[in-house]
Amino acid sequence: MRAGTRNIDTKELSLPNFGTHRVIIPVFIPEETGYYVHALEVLKLCLRSLYVTARNSTAITIVSNGSTNAVVEWLVGELAAKRIDQLILNQQNRGKVDAMISACRAAYEPFVTFSDADVLFKSSWQQAISKIFRAFPECVAVSPFPSLTASRPLASATLIGGILRHELCQLSICDRADLEKFAASCGNPWLYNPQHYEKQLCLKRGADIACFNSTHMVYTVRRLPYLAGVPVAPTASALGRHGLYLDSPPDKFGYWRLSTPQGYVYHMGNIPE
Repeated sequence: MRAGTRNIDTKELSLPNFGTHRVIIPVFIPEETGYYVHALEVLKLCLRSLYVTARNSTAITIVSNGSTNAVVEWLVGELAAKRIDQLILNQQNRGKVDAMISACRAAYEPFVTFSDADVLFKSSWQQAISKIFRAFPECVAVSPFPSLTASRPLASATLIGGILRHELCQLSICDRADLEKFAASCGNPWLYNPQHYEKQLCLKRGADIACFNSTHMVYTVRRLPYLAGVPVAPTASALGRHGLYLDSPPDKFGYWRLSTPQGYVYHMGNIPE
């Protein structure tokens, strides 16, 4: 039964257009003790850095995987303040991969950035990524920092394409201090070997240069060609199957994976500094 009349005819109501870019961040803070004692503080830094560095047309989606009530309440406040566009609350942990992919499938923006909740964004990160997408239209995934240790077999299309186009080269383009800071933030000062600091594998096209490969810690994708390579079934895994679902989809159809030579993000880990 329907009673009364609508004040506005929704059939004639026009809605605002979707933007061009969405950032999706999964959040898993099941407790605020032990390893997670600073997790909410790290999340706040992550989002605040995103607020001040992202373009106005960028929408933000947060997927909370069974986080504590305090975390959920803070996120609801960010939604009410219209600083984030979409908040997905899962009572149970659905895993990092499934949380991001399901939100990506529901998006309409042509570009989507996947990011961990402990990433600190620096200014101009979107501009740096856009520059690589324009210079290398074969590219479907770009990370905003040099991904020197990412798995090479999952970027074979990039490697072969660079060789065939005579664009693959080794250059000394990455800042050593940036690499050392990133390695330290991962708790592994030996993350890079001496060769990584000396020269980096790159793709060079005219004046444009990008580092080979991208990583699933934080990266931006062209949404539709990326999703074409993602398996339909969920992973049903808390942290596993990153290679199959996050890294390899571009490679399946011959698309490239690249990263910026400069570091436009920091990795905070679980302790803010």
